[in-house]
Amino acid sequence: MCNKVTKNLYFLCSPNLGILENWLPVLYKLKLTKANIKLICIFPKTAIVQSVNLNDVLIKISEDVFDELIFPTNSGTWVSTPTLVNSIDITKNPDWFKYVLKFNLKFSDLFIGRFSKSMSRVFFSFYERNIKNISGVESVYELVQDPDALLFDINESSKEFNLQLFQRFQGIKKFTMHHGISIFEQKDSAVQVKVLDLSNITSYVFSQSEYVYCKDKYQISEGSIKVVGIPRYDKDWIAIIEEQQKNKISKRHWENFVFVVSRPISDYLPRERKISSLVMIKGFCDKYDLKIIIKRHPKESGDGTFEYVFGSGEYGESWMYSDDHPVHLGKLSEISIVFYSSLVVDLVVAGVPTIELLNLKGLSKYDTKDALKVNGEPVFDYRYYGLVFGASNSIELSKYFNDFLIQKETGTDRLMKNYNKIFTTDLNSSRKVANDILSKTS
Repeated sequence: MCNKVTKNLYFLCSPNLGILENWLPVLYKLKLTKANIKLICIFPKTAIVQSVNLNDVLIKISEDVFDELIFPTNSGTWVSTPTLVNSIDITKNPDWFKYVLKFNLKFSDLFIGRFSKSMSRVFFSFYERNIKNISGVESVYELVQDPDALLFDINESSKEFNLQLFQRFQGIKKFTMHHGISIFEQKDSAVQVKVLDLSNITSYVFSQSEYVYCKDKYQISEGSIKVVGIPRYDKDWIAIIEEQQKNKISKRHWENFVFVVSRPISDYLPRERKISSLVMIKGFCDKYDLKIIIKRHPKESGDGTFEYVFGSGEYGESWMYSDDHPVHLGKLSEISIVFYSSLVVDLVVAGVPTIELLNLKGLSKYDTKDALKVNGEPVFDYRYYGLVFGASNSIELSKYFNDFLIQKETGTDRLMKNYNKIFTTDLNSSRKVANDILSKTS
């Protein structure tokens, strides 16, 4: 019997493309080793493939990293392709179908919505098979062949749409790393989650608090958890990103602009509060003669909110979207503003003055006696631990605009000190993780 030569390493791209921020530096290192490995990316949802922007720096790098991509089509059939370009073509909807999708979403709890969704699948099954000539299989099981390891985010192990996939990896080596950068509290691990299979798992974490979180919440043994630092902050990875950004044909950028990291409307960012925040930003940008560049969240829909506030006729004149790397945009900006995002940690490390503009006051789910508080106001973790400057209203935002633009006082050194109190610094993190994976799968 001959020994298997090529190792099949599967990467689960879930919950969204954001997981590439932390995992791609490691995957890139694995590819550079020239070891006999095959890197296969699994997109568990069609919508993730449809959110791919081929002009994004991380996507461009991904094209050279992955040997195969597996994903469900609009009809639910599973297929595999060698490139992201193929994937996008297969999952592209007819232009008119966006109205059907909106209808299905709006009436998802009613019979008519469920019936329309079912008929949509029937239509796509016919369309894919007879018009696009796409042939696939019914289950992802059939496409996952001879796996040697799964690379993923353990938080995704309990998601219903991933359960069948995880059953396929029973008894297979698993390597987990979170898709975001969070500061974990003891209460975060109060509710334990049972993972299907912990027999061959290694968890790579960014801090001591995350170490405790993984041990308590997922019952991972201490010897299987490694504090490795944050791979995307490796010096050589940052250099690769900057070089890719230089080679990219970007939209023109203004010299003086505010960089806004947006996110979708949610229970802690209701539509009316998001609009209010954007109106504030516009007001100060008009006052200080600054343009606005927006980085949308992967899950953010084009609902017209920005056009409503900033004016669709002003697009390209006073504001625009950009798919450039956020740290690149942050470094070029006068001020960076987020609503709530782990990107604040990236911007801290890059020395970019960043404001979290978010008001949780009066929101029953978040304005509670147990909430983290600063000056009596409920806040989220990044603001509480001093990794970002916080503003909940126009007066506080005005102070930061004055400090950063007029007084030229950024205070980013203080933010970096707070970062060093929480996170492990290792500028060779991705290589260490890659080598560990190779040694455990050889």
